[in-house]
Amino acid sequence: ERRSLETFVLKPPWILYFFWWGIPSTVVGVGLVLATVAPHVHRHFEAFPYPHVCLAACAGLACVTEATGTLIAGAIGVNHLALEFGTTAFATSFIFVACLQQKMLYMLLFAVLQSFSWMGICLWFWKLPFVRMHVTGLGVLVMALWVAGLRARALWWSKKLLRQDQMRYDRLWSSLMADDDSQGCIRHLEKVVSMIGLDKNKKICCRQHNRQRADKLPPPLRAQYLRHATGDPAIYSLFWDIGHWYMPGRRDKRSLVASTNQLYAQAAIANLLLIERLKVWASLCEGMVRVSERARHGPSVASPEE
Repeated sequence: ERRSLETFVLKPPWILYFFWWGIPSTVVGVGLVLATVAPHVHRHFEAFPYPHVCLAACAGLACVTEATGTLIAGAIGVNHLALEFGTTAFATSFIFVACLQQKMLYMLLFAVLQSFSWMGICLWFWKLPFVRMHVTGLGVLVMALWVAGLRARALWWSKKLLRQDQMRYDRLWSSLMADDDSQGCIRHLEKVVSMIGLDKNKKICCRQHNRQRADKLPPPLRAQYLRHATGDPAIYSLFWDIGHWYMPGRRDKRSLVASTNQLYAQAAIANLLLIERLKVWASLCEGMVRVSERARHGPSVASPEE
């Protein structure tokens, strides 16, 4: 009878447990934690890696430990574990590439490879491919499809927002090309670009940088800048209040404008600052506009009606 059968607990060697269940799971957990806190830490320490770099490093380390477990399992003759370790290590390499390249396609490849390799192992062990589901492969597949759907939705909304701007740009371009003088100016600009070699050297390109911030300078240089810049009308008082002391005419080589959203935000802030400057100007000039610096005949200022 079945009750009379003796039960044996088969324990894997500790080194296999260490390289298969121990290190990879711990490393992946550490990578998720680092990716969560990386944006907040990077604001204060620029040398701290970005979230995708943290995930890529931990996924790569997990892949190496799984590959090491594969070699150890094969060396001691545990072939079924060597097969499972090897297929998982190969699939994990796509996680490393996906995090490094920031492309969801590799996540889908990981999910497909992991699921089909596990189906093959189940077919070998139990003669049935669907006797057990691979939770990791199925979870990554659902997550990848979900993120791909959100990305497609975001791209659709972005195109919808930019459609009006594109139509306005097309009308402006059509009106510009309808004038012979404008076409001549464009051809002249093309010649200038060709003359200085911008069309041949792909490494030379125009980059827009943010202004350098004095509050990021070392204390001696910061104090020297504050002595000269206090009360400077070129720096709006709002930036003094929030502690962002931007230096006019000085670009920060390490801070590139990297997104259209950033340009829109800068334009919105500049619009608000310009409105405040116009209010101050209108209140001081009492509605009078300067006509000439040296008016010999007649008044040097005039009202908007005049």
